[in-house]
Amino acid sequence: MEDTGYIRARLSAPSHAGAAWRATLRFINGDGDAVARREVELRATRAEDVPVALLAAIAALVGNEIEMAEGLPPLTGDVVEFEVPLRCRQSAS
Repeated sequence: MEDTGYIRARLSAPSHAGAAWRATLRFINGDGDAVARREVELRATRAEDVPVALLAAIAALVGNEIEMAEGLPPLTGDVVEFEVPLRCRQSAS
């Protein structure tokens, strides 16, 4: 099944060197309903590793295949919040 909507994310930078970034992810469907939410510790300790780890966390939240309509904003500061349009294909169970 394919769904469209957007991801609303809040990323928190590590509090000390070697700690992982944390993310709160919400998938909002095309009808505006929040259908999935998850708080995760990303497998990233450096800002440059966050995009790949974040995409993996989003895919685990909404389905196997995702397509983001735009890229991520710059990861500057201790907290980064953003919304990005998304299409996903749910995995068959």
